This record gives sequence, structure tokens and C-alpha cells, in this order.
Amino acid sequence: RLLSFSDGKSRIFKLNEREQIWFEESCLAIENSNFGEKQIRDSVISLVNMTLSKLCSICEITHHTEQQKNDTVNQILRYINRNLTSPLSLEMVEKELFRDKAHLNRIFKSVMGCSIWEYVIQKRVFNARQQLYLTKSVSAAFASSGFRDYSVFYRNYVRCTGVSPTADLK
Repeated sequence: RLLSFSDGKSRIFKLNEREQIWFEESCLAIENSNFGEKQIRDSVISLVNMTLSKLCSICEITHHTEQQKNDTVNQILRYINRNLTSPLSLEMVEKELFRDKAHLNRIFKSVMGCSIWEYVIQKRVFNARQQLYLTKSVSAAFASSGFRDYSVFYRNYVRCTGVSPTADLK
């Protein structure tokens, strides 16, 4: 039987074979020993410390990895926000962050729940919608949205909001 722990995120941590054998032998030795109460307590504490140490080291690695992901996503978001209304592509993000675009997209999706490009489109439509309400002009909203083609703007606006820009203005 393997000893496993859950960290609350549906991940299971297992001891490697050597650690598992040591753990089982230690449990059997404590169980079958003629130790006094103090020796049994000390043995159990030692066993628990080793197991918790293993679990903590795995959690630290996981936390460090999550922090790196969040830092990368924050860099991507800053770049997108600075360049939202100018021509933007995944290749440009790749060059800015010196990382492979597929890797960046994978990290971004795991944290944000959508691809980088889906986020850019949603953000541009949101900005266009704000401009639409402020200026009361569909053409001004399109011009400030960052989209280069009106048909692409229109399709994405309808897809994200459920209504056309003109209907949204009314």
C-alpha cells in the first residue's frame, strides 16, 4: 500500500520506492517493538517529521512553479495592455518575453482560462464597447479598438457581446 497525500488541488504526492520501504519498515518496527512510551513517541515523531518534510518540499516546488507562471502571465498582460491598440501578434509577445509562443500560451491558458489571443480579442472588444458608450459612435469605437479590419471587429464584437455594435449603442 502506498502512502499518498493530497494538497487540496487534486494532486497526489507519493513517496518513492526507497522512502516507501523505509516508512513501512519504520511503522512495523514501532508496532512490533518493546519500546517504552517515550521511545515509541520519539520514533513516531521522527517518522512524521520525515513524511511532512517530503510533503513540504513538494509543496514548495509547486508553489515556486505557480509563482513563476503568475509572473510570466503578468508580463504577458503588461505587454498586451501597453500594445492593445497597435498591431499585436503572438510572435511579438514571444520576442518580447524571449520564450516560445506555445509555451507562453500554455501557461497563460492554465492561469487565465483562455488563450493569449482570445484575451486580446476580449480586451479589444471591451475597450471598443467603452468607447462606443463614451463617444456614441461605432466608427470611433472601431478606430480605437485595435482591430485593423471592420469585419473582424464586427464579428468579434457580436461574438463577445451577443449584439452588434449598432444594436448595443441603441
